Amino acid sequence: MTSDYINDLRVLDQDQKRTETKLLSTMTSLDTPQKIEQTRAMSKQEKEDDMRKDPEEEYFRLAVLALKVLYNEKDNDFVFEVSPGKLYKKAKRNKIPFHQYYIWIENQLKLCNEKLNPVLHRE
Repeated sequence: MTSDYINDLRVLDQDQKRTETKLLSTMTSLDTPQKIEQTRAMSKQEKEDDMRKDPEEEYFRLAVLALKVLYNEKDNDFVFEVSPGKLYKKAKRNKIPFHQYYIWIENQLKLCNEKLNPVLHRE
């Protein structure tokens, strides 16, 4: 009887160790706030890397930035509510060739500004 009791204790001890091991494994695989933040940071970096993989889009974004700087130096009332990403997609939809981006972007920014500030652009 005593040997059965000891044997049962050993089995219980082994079961407990297996359960603890499984629990520990599960706990380490769960996403902690730090892991979630690392994943988000990696996702943002991957998106930026993807954007940089397309030199045409990067050129487009730089042209948008250059025009925004230029117009803000000239006119403080010039307002920009345009997302470079959305503008790029519109240019691609309209099949604007890359060598015409600068002029096209400038026209789009002017149109957008006129819509946002019609009073300033009345003659």
